Amino acid sequence: LVIAPPRHLDVNSYLAALLADSGNVPWLDAVNVGTIAAEPADDVARQQLTYPSSARNAELPARVLTVIPPLREGLAAFNSILGPTTTDPFISQANEALLRAESSSWRDQPQRATAITDAVSAQLQARTNKVFISKPGLITLTSRKQKIPLTVVNELPEPVTVQVSLHAVNAPRLSVTPIEPFTVDGGGSRHEVVIEVEPATGGRFEVQAQLTTSDNRPIGQPVSFEMNSTAYGAVALAIAGSAAGLLFLLSGVRIYRRVRNRRNGPPGAETTVDVDAPTSPAQPVS
Repeated sequence: LVIAPPRHLDVNSYLAALLADSGNVPWLDAVNVGTIAAEPADDVARQQLTYPSSARNAELPARVLTVIPPLREGLAAFNSILGPTTTDPFISQANEALLRAESSSWRDQPQRATAITDAVSAQLQARTNKVFISKPGLITLTSRKQKIPLTVVNELPEPVTVQVSLHAVNAPRLSVTPIEPFTVDGGGSRHEVVIEVEPATGGRFEVQAQLTTSDNRPIGQPVSFEMNSTAYGAVALAIAGSAAGLLFLLSGVRIYRRVRNRRNGPPGAETTVDVDAPTSPAQPVS
């Protein structure tokens, strides 16, 4: 005999009562699954289980369920920046709400499940938006390696532990030295983090800064800003150096040729003319 609890029963209290009663009544005997599996099969004729298409069509639609896994990942990431000492009940309440949203009770009214997931999403986003990177203005880089400051603000009542990920939209243009996780106190506290960067080329380019957890899961939306590098990168220096060397060599060749030509004189200079020799008068033409 297999006894299953009702679908909406409080499982914890049910199991506690069941285990307590099993030690008091003489007609219950606890055995493990292996003992039952070793017993010979009975002769009762049983039919194959079926799941009709009518039941399948009545399931919760995919549009209701596909939003739940990303929400769970977002809750886990948000929970990780709060740490194990958090007193905020939102995480546990939100997870319980997602379990309710998956209930088969909403098969004939899926809009109720959607309302639950929408509420969880809005509350999660509202809390996540309270931890952010203050958008900087244009940052000018004047050397090949430079440290730049970014400010992280925490408007939650509790401290958070986060990281900052920085990259150029055109990735090869910027190299960034990774930084370790840091903690920002709550209540509107601000924390300045210094990041070492190295541009590969000069000019202006777009950069994105992203808050992440200690295991690199994104928190919130990235912040975009611009950098302007006035320092030459290694490739630019090599090209400029090669061009300068070639220009210097060509200039040297031209100077050498001019000096040599001045010493030797112009072509045909070996023929001399006696300017003091008398000239014959011009003869009239008849």
